[in-house]
Amino acid sequence: MSPATGRLAPLPLAGPVPFDGRMLELPRGRYDWLHLEVRAAAPAEVTLWLHFAGGTDPETAAIPAGASVRLRVPVTRRDELERVRLPEREGLVLLALTTVAPAPAGLPDPHESGLVTT
Repeated sequence: MSPATGRLAPLPLAGPVPFDGRMLELPRGRYDWLHLEVRAAAPAEVTLWLHFAGGTDPETAAIPAGASVRLRVPVTRRDELERVRLPEREGLVLLALTTVAPAPAGLPDPHESGLVTT
């Protein structure tokens, strides 16, 4: 088991989630990244709204067309993330969302080291 394995926590979804403006509740916590798997009928640029204990930040993502596109969305605010609002965009469907907790002190971030590329 790699040191990064315990940092990843898939969010249980009841099935594919359309990008219809809905709010997704997350386990409240500090995260470095959100990994999304999306089905996109056409390329799109969207804004996800990250809702923290102390405020809300927009994060823009460019999504290429594809049946299973993997994206990394940075969580730059050092605060507890509680929810993510998906934008309203026809043709986009969320297939999976995984939170990535910060690396323990002294361990390299696998994204920065090139060990993780999605």
